[in-house]
Parts: sequence; structure tokens; C-alpha cells
Amino acid sequence: MSSTIPSTHTAWRVLRQGTPRGSVELQHDVTVRKELEDGEVLVKVKSAAMNPVGYKLMKLVPNFMTYRPLTAEYDFS
Repeated sequence: MSSTIPSTHTAWRVLRQGTPRGSVELQHDVTVRKELEDGEVLVKVKSAAMNPVGYKLMKLVPNFMTYRPLTAEYDFS
């Protein structure tokens, strides 16, 4: 089965330090990386959730210590 890789996708993005309500935004135009390093795979995620560590880091880590905006989570199953 062959499928094409879209140029953009939808992702929850952390824009600033704080609680998810005030710092996370759903963006529909996030660029999909086309070039992968050896050992990397691109997966299509149908649903996601925020884990407790990600929530706490979002509140505690200041903007100058991260590369925001960033995708909120990388865990999936």
C-alpha cells in the first residue's frame, strides 16, 4: 500500500510557559518533516493525550530554556 506524505498536519503546539489552557493551541498548518535521519520513522497519529510530565514541564520551564513553539507531546501508542 502506497500513500503520500502531506506537507502539513494538525498538532497541539506549546506557545508559551503556563497551564495548557493558556499556553497550548491547536494549529492546522504545522510542516511535516520530509527528510528523516537513519532509524527515524514517520507515523500517523489518530489520537493523543498529554502526560503528567509534559504538563508539569509546560508550567515550570521558562521560554528561554525551550524552543517554543513546539509540539506538546511525542508519546503515542
